[in-house]
Amino acid sequence: MSIRVLVNGALGKMGRLACQTLEDSPDFDLVGQLGRADDLSSSIAHTKAQVVIDLTRADVAYDNALTIIKNQASPVIGTSGLTLAQIKHLTTLCEAADLGGIVVPNFSIGAVLMMHCAAIASRYLANVEIIETHHPQKFDAPSGTALKTAEQIAKYQTTPSLLPHSKESIPGVRG
Repeated sequence: MSIRVLVNGALGKMGRLACQTLEDSPDFDLVGQLGRADDLSSSIAHTKAQVVIDLTRADVAYDNALTIIKNQASPVIGTSGLTLAQIKHLTTLCEAADLGGIVVPNFSIGAVLMMHCAAIASRYLANVEIIETHHPQKFDAPSGTALKTAEQIAKYQTTPSLLPHSKESIPGVRG
C-alpha cells in the first residue's frame, strides 16, 4: 500500500522536484499538487492525504502546518524560518494527534552531511564560523540551513565560539 502524499507549494522549484520524485516512486501516491490559490484544508480532506509536504514560505508555513495537523495528516515542512517555539508547538500537536512530522531545513544530501560533519568537527575545533551566500531572491537570512548547522554545532561545542580576545571590526558581524 502506498502513502498518499499532497504537495503544497507544488509550483515552485522544490515543489516540482518533489512532485516528480513522488510520481517516480512506487511507495508514494501523489494525490494533489497545490498552489497559492488552492485551499489546503479542503484539499487534504478531498484527497485523504496521509502526508502533506509543505514547500511554501516561512510566513505561511506555520499556519499551513497547523492546518495539516488539524486535518489529521503528517506534516513535512520543507521551509526554513520557523522559530524554535513554533517547532516545539507543532511537535506537541503532532504527538497529541499521534502523527509523525518533521521540519527539514534543507532536503539536499550534501547539506545534511555538511551539518552532520560540522557538528562532529565542532567537538575538536574551538572556533567555528558559518559563512553563507545566496542569490538575491533568497527569502531568509541567515538561512534555515545555517541556523540548523549552528544549532548542531552548539550541541557539541565545549568552548564559547567567540573567544574573549576576538575582535570584530564591525560590531555584531560574528553573531
